[in-house]
Amino acid sequence: MRKLYKMLLACAVAGTLTACGTQTGAPQGAADPTEAAGETGGAEAEKASEGDGAITLYLVRHGKTFLNTTDQVQGWIDSPLTEKGESQADAVGRGMKDIRFVSAFSSDLGRQRETALRILAQNAGPAPELREVIGLREWFYGGYEGKMNAEMWDPIFEAHGLKFDAEWSQYGELLKQMTDEDIANAIAANDALKQAETYDQITKRTIEAMDEIVKVTQEAGGGNALVVSSGSEIPTILELVVPGQYKGEDISNCSVSVLTYKDGVYTLETCGDTSYLEAGKTEEEKKQEAEAAKTAAAEPEETGKEALATGEILIPSARGTEIHATFTVPETIGENGCPLVLFAHGFMGSRDESGEFTAVADGLAERGIASMRIDFPGCNESTESFLEYNFKNMSDDLDAALAYAREAVKVDESRLGILGYSMGGRLASLYLDKEAFHTAVLWAPAASNGFDAASAMGTAAEMEEQLKKSQTDGKGVIHIWDEDIEVGAEYLQELKEGKPLEQLAAYTGNLLVVTGGIDDTVVKSITDQVLETAANTSITANLNIPRAGHGLGGYEGDQEVVKVVVDATVNFFDDNLN
Repeated sequence: MRKLYKMLLACAVAGTLTACGTQTGAPQGAADPTEAAGETGGAEAEKASEGDGAITLYLVRHGKTFLNTTDQVQGWIDSPLTEKGESQADAVGRGMKDIRFVSAFSSDLGRQRETALRILAQNAGPAPELREVIGLREWFYGGYEGKMNAEMWDPIFEAHGLKFDAEWSQYGELLKQMTDEDIANAIAANDALKQAETYDQITKRTIEAMDEIVKVTQEAGGGNALVVSSGSEIPTILELVVPGQYKGEDISNCSVSVLTYKDGVYTLETCGDTSYLEAGKTEEEKKQEAEAAKTAAAEPEETGKEALATGEILIPSARGTEIHATFTVPETIGENGCPLVLFAHGFMGSRDESGEFTAVADGLAERGIASMRIDFPGCNESTESFLEYNFKNMSDDLDAALAYAREAVKVDESRLGILGYSMGGRLASLYLDKEAFHTAVLWAPAASNGFDAASAMGTAAEMEEQLKKSQTDGKGVIHIWDEDIEVGAEYLQELKEGKPLEQLAAYTGNLLVVTGGIDDTVVKSITDQVLETAANTSITANLNIPRAGHGLGGYEGDQEVVKVVVDATVNFFDDNLN
């Protein structure tokens, strides 16, 4: 289904275009596309055709990307081709190797550009220079870029009396009620940032792109043109130049749609054709696919998943950056999937947390429990500025990490857990209502409401002063562990407004709170509030270690305390998730 691919695109870029080749500010108003569209698809196309031969446009959708596999919104942000996506691009290139291209086009998005270059590299003839035409970009989804598809689509489905689900089971019903124009404009209207493109904006730059493609190809004497774009943009092109002929056919990764153009008129020859892709596959690829199909027939619940890496990995974020992560999985995973624990490290910490997080992850794997640990913005291996360390960005990164894990292995959704340390304990508490976490473990959680949780960073008055300063300067300064540390305005604002105790009060799962008797960073008055508030849990346990400071042994080098903390955490998850 074509629309499915529209939903499976993703990422965030703040910018748009003027004419066909320049990127500037945010999307501006667009002219009425009907003034330029029609038989010719634009004035330039009509002009270029005069006295010139026919051209044939081979519209190819890019190869599969990481975000195509994780059900995230992908428009202008760049997600690299997966190994499968690279193989697809090479295969369709081999399938088209005898077609002599006189021109070649993609947008500036990396996934389109790499697909085009791989196709040209397989061609038997001389390869034309690849021209980047910004108007060939995928639709821009504004504030939804990089989010889970459900966040963008739930309100649209609900507005039409339908329910969005992972199988898109009611999407056909939605299409009976909405056109592409309706859908694009609904996304733009719902976008909180008001940056998503309207249908007029999309069609305006699409028409300009087609004008440029026709002009360049005609100037080359006519012939075959390679055009690589994306899963929503290709149908938009078809609907503009051959109105009514596109019937919602599946525009899958590396499928080919062919248009001919002569005497100012476009004709649709094929749509979503995968024969070039199939023809270019190697014997080994065909053999692997046959074996996979056999396995899928025997185990239908395991179909449709492309193998993703475990261990040390990089995950695309909603901001277009890379999240450094460690994904640890057990040696064997049962028929119903495995439990999964999400880790959230502390302020200026890391996904290893002095080795304690690593030890817990290893212990969980031995008990058949998978885990995902990530570095938050500005921490450890992250390449972002620490000014990007805030609760929204961290929550978004947990979303992306969880999506990756779900795609990589079969996760038992009834056995989800979360572990948060210090400020990560605050984040984990705030995150409790986003997923059905069966079990939570909080180490020294800074999880009281407002600035009270950050008393080690300054008094409430000092924090208010830095918040006020940050609203002008974009950053403030907090003092902790004998250091002055710059933090972003968003962090201070979210710290003040955050109410993790509300999530803890509503939590009904199993909770373990680990505290240190001599912790002078997250003091007893803070953790007592956590224990008192969590009154609706199935189990609430408190492990207090009298001689432990805020580092719970790890940062103090007390291996006896480390062993107590790690063993208690692993056992609590094991007892409640297995």
